[in-house]
Amino acid sequence: MNNLNDISLDLDYGSIVGYTQDEIEQYFSPYIDICCKKIGIQNIQELYTKIQKFYDGYSFDGLTRVYNPFSILHFFQKCYFADYWYESGSQIFLVNYCKKHKIQSPETFINTKINLKELSAHEIEDTTAASFLLQAGYLTITERKDNVLILDFPNQEVLNSISRLYLSELYNIKEYHNLSKQMWQAIEAGDLKLLITCYNTALSNLHYSDFVNLNEYVYRSLLLMLLRCTDIHGFGEVDSSSDSSDILITTQNFIIILEFKLANNSNKFATKITECKKQLQASQYLEQYSQSQKNIICGIVFINEELHSVIIEQINIK
Repeated sequence: MNNLNDISLDLDYGSIVGYTQDEIEQYFSPYIDICCKKIGIQNIQELYTKIQKFYDGYSFDGLTRVYNPFSILHFFQKCYFADYWYESGSQIFLVNYCKKHKIQSPETFINTKINLKELSAHEIEDTTAASFLLQAGYLTITERKDNVLILDFPNQEVLNSISRLYLSELYNIKEYHNLSKQMWQAIEAGDLKLLITCYNTALSNLHYSDFVNLNEYVYRSLLLMLLRCTDIHGFGEVDSSSDSSDILITTQNFIIILEFKLANNSNKFATKITECKKQLQASQYLEQYSQSQKNIICGIVFINEELHSVIIEQINIK
């Protein structure tokens, strides 16, 4: 009885603890039809795409993808998108772990690599943070190369959930729901000054002594987490030919590209703004996006040492 066989990463059992896409389509088609009608989606494939984004993506072998049964079954019952898994239990243990290990951003773990041996640690404190989050269900295996596992968040539900946890418990931004809603309204209206005003309100809640290294990465990650609490599609590091933007936001009427620049003091502010303007004006962004949409390209400069706030310089291209 002591010689147990660990099948967690075995190829033969890759789909044993979740639903594959084929199983969803074969066994749940009546629920798909019902959800399409209630949500108002005409194309079934469109709904499949959305539920894949939210609830699919778990993998135990780096090949087979499965849905979270708890979440997808709740979705079929209620017919609306929500972070069902996050609301199913307490996250206190994860919060305490992140605080103790000074984990400052979920983006830290996107496309991270671990060695297979890291999963063999007998005590939590003896393993890495990525290994811990994998075994806790927050990360999944996207690819396996011999004894190296490449990890990422499995889907939008998990990324949304851990973002909410960071905002409320680690960054102590208690009113992030209201701030996120206001940010959504600002972006829908193309009001980038209001967007930054809301963002600065969030920054004012941070305890800066808790951060080991306050840099552009931390500022960008906070904005991404706030955007995930809305219906905005926020993406990090979107490439455009030889250029790259820190965050690309798409809405029905706008494409907003935010470039982050860090100024250690106010004397460097003008220089950073000029650099950002030249970079954005010389970029190839417009070649990628529909001419029917309004494009707004923005440079953002952070003054972290003096003010812990941001200001925005807007460049209207169209």
